[in-house]
Amino acid sequence: MITVEKKYKFAEAAFWLAAFGFLYIFFSVIHPLQVWDGDDWLYISWHRNAYPLWKAWNPSRILPETIMSMVSGVGIYTLYPVTRDYLQSITTINAIFISFSIVIYMYMFYRLLRNRSDAGKLAIYMLTAFFLLFHFSIFRRFRSDNTYLFYASNLTGYFFYVLPNILNSSLVLYFMGNKDGSFLTGKKQDGFVILLVYLAVFSDFFQTIILISYMGARILFDLIKNKKVCRSMIFPASVIAVWFISIFFEVNGGRAASNSGGIPLSESIRLFFGWISSLNLQTSAVMAGVTALGLIMLVTKKKRDRENVKPVWEQALTAAVCAVVSSVFLILLCSVTGSEHMQRSGVIFAVAFFAFIITFMSALSVLKDFPKGAAVMPLLFFILFSNTYFGTHTFRETNWQGYPPTVCKALMDDYIGQLKSADESGESSVDLRVPEFFFEADGDNWPHAYGMGNAMADTLYAHGVLTHELEVTVCPDPSMNEEYHLDMYE
Repeated sequence: MITVEKKYKFAEAAFWLAAFGFLYIFFSVIHPLQVWDGDDWLYISWHRNAYPLWKAWNPSRILPETIMSMVSGVGIYTLYPVTRDYLQSITTINAIFISFSIVIYMYMFYRLLRNRSDAGKLAIYMLTAFFLLFHFSIFRRFRSDNTYLFYASNLTGYFFYVLPNILNSSLVLYFMGNKDGSFLTGKKQDGFVILLVYLAVFSDFFQTIILISYMGARILFDLIKNKKVCRSMIFPASVIAVWFISIFFEVNGGRAASNSGGIPLSESIRLFFGWISSLNLQTSAVMAGVTALGLIMLVTKKKRDRENVKPVWEQALTAAVCAVVSSVFLILLCSVTGSEHMQRSGVIFAVAFFAFIITFMSALSVLKDFPKGAAVMPLLFFILFSNTYFGTHTFRETNWQGYPPTVCKALMDDYIGQLKSADESGESSVDLRVPEFFFEADGDNWPHAYGMGNAMADTLYAHGVLTHELEVTVCPDPSMNEEYHLDMYE
């Protein structure tokens, strides 16, 4: 006989499996994470030491430059021998990894709601579903080619921008969800938490502000509460200190030295607030409405009743401080690094994330007084989901040219075939025919730049696809554009 408790466990397992299944299909079939440009071919096999490297091109980007090659390596040595499809093996393993990472991120959010409120399980799971949906719906403005908060323009971007966002945000949710407010619990998982904090800090400047702003906010509120420095500040202060070390390494690295210059602060501010015009009206209205309702109910409560919702509003206030700090930091940083960074959804992720926290803490406060309000959530979810999904081209493809995945894979298979043919013939060098691209002003033929050929050959040799090293000369050929009908997508 199946008990009620077992039914709940089955339902919970089904929820997480459904979330993973949706994400896996999204990143492997609908908008597959494909190897496409020179950066992808370099980083799926190139590996670095797991500590800051003085004067390196990316001195402190330890997370993306170690994990990306590890994940791809797992796909090559486990899936490729079975599928015999090199590119599909890479896509599959990366879709699994990114999907699993997002599910963990969702679970940290679920854990926060569970530990900070007495709302029912169904309500918490519905809020968790909304949390995932908002990441896709928040920038859905058009019927096709919309960006979303898990978007990157190539596979490399998922490890350099999306994964750091997920990790930094997951850690913030974990710390927020600790019932006693501690950072380290004294349990076995503390070592793993320290490892993840290390990887989060040494990931990417734009994404680290998520964790660092939270650490700073916790120190600020502890000072206000205790009127003095206390032991609870040691961990966040240490994290911030390590972050400053990462900044010191990064500003002395090759990428920083190659920075062509920033933009006026006023232009950075304009681009930042320009994201407001990209917001989805319905999602924004729901967020604003829930937050306003929660605040109205809070200020109209008696002082005694406010204590019942104090834990969730403390988290909302912390998130509000973090959102302001993150906004200022991103505006200042983009004024130094250039306008192209502010135009990426992965950069604005920090502000959206903290806005989501404020919204859902407000929702918990509302449900505290009106638990029957949870009954409207399935209907509201269906309305927002229907407003978000418009078919297979609702969102941008995972290449910034917008080429269909089938075209990208066919081209890459063509390149691999050319290199394998040269390898089997015993040649030491080969001319690689590629389409002629005009996306970059410097004439480098990006995304299939002149340096991509050797990166491809080195990676295929490292993964055992080629039997010996090849010297590759990339040769742009306009006939390739015609063969693959690239002009119709430009």
